[in-house]
Amino acid sequence: MHQKNTRSRKLSITISVCTIAVLLMWWNPQGLLSPARNVLTTILHPVQKIFFVSTQKIQSITRVITEIGSIKKQNNTLKDEVAKLKVENARLATIEEENKHLRAEIGLKEKEAIEAMAVEVIGADSQSQGDWILINKGNNVDIKEEAIVMSKEGVYLGKVEEVFPTSARVMLATNTQSTVGAIVAGKNIKGIVKGEYGLSMKFSLVLQSEQLEKGDVVVTSGNNNETPEGLLLGTVQDVHQSDDALFLGADLISQVDISQLRIAYVISKQQK
Repeated sequence: MHQKNTRSRKLSITISVCTIAVLLMWWNPQGLLSPARNVLTTILHPVQKIFFVSTQKIQSITRVITEIGSIKKQNNTLKDEVAKLKVENARLATIEEENKHLRAEIGLKEKEAIEAMAVEVIGADSQSQGDWILINKGNNVDIKEEAIVMSKEGVYLGKVEEVFPTSARVMLATNTQSTVGAIVAGKNIKGIVKGEYGLSMKFSLVLQSEQLEKGDVVVTSGNNNETPEGLLLGTVQDVHQSDDALFLGADLISQVDISQLRIAYVISKQQK
């Protein structure tokens, strides 16, 4: 037991002396210990090199592991985005197919019956998505005010309100100032469709005697030279009486999501 304690004290003293010696050589008061410090540096150089290289390797491995984790996270994010895009594509394909069937069922005119120019939607009202959109063609391609604008599927979007040199502003059907003659497909129920604060559309001025029902499809009546007959406006959601109880009215559900609209068509000529 006594010998064990003696060995421990000797080891502690040796470590302390070595530590003090190393500190003194590195501190090197007045350069007295420079020779010894040089010798120690030479002896420790291989060890220092091994330690430095090992540290670099450890840092490199740590960096690679971190980068792998980041790449895996990015990969998972991309997978999620791809999945979302697939779902969105499937949804859009379903909507397009439904529009085709709907147009076939109610006998709407195909867009081949009119001449239309494709335009790109490049802007929208920042205050309300349903008031107006900006398209990328104007006087440069002879776009005219009051020209009717529709979607690829033949859904009525609105009409050109103001034309600029290389663009034009389109007032949407949901704009409060928008009014268009309308009719219920297959029933010959007539009325007008007005915009509601850029949010929705109202089918109004329908006679009380008419059998207006939820699910009825409302299209343009074509009662003027500018608006073709049979462009899809929306589907009846709720039927109610007007405030004066003289007419029927209804809320319409549009078939187009304006916030997702990228391409539209400006009608330039109708075939008679």
